Amino acid sequence: RTDVKMYKYGYSAAKFPLIPGHELAGTIAQVGEGIQGYREGECVVVAPNIPCGTCFYCERGMQTS
Repeated sequence: RTDVKMYKYGYSAAKFPLIPGHELAGTIAQVGEGIQGYREGECVVVAPNIPCGTCFYCERGMQTS
């Protein structure tokens, strides 16, 4: 529902074209060389945020605060 609102009314941080979808999860099928902290078969979700990159928190690397 929120994806439809973003498409219909716009969202300043979204750059089109884009593939909408922010309520998703999956299972890691394969982990490449040099990747640490994740393992095959692990359940994962996405962070559905689009940070502005310019506010107090973004400038300090705290985009999800």
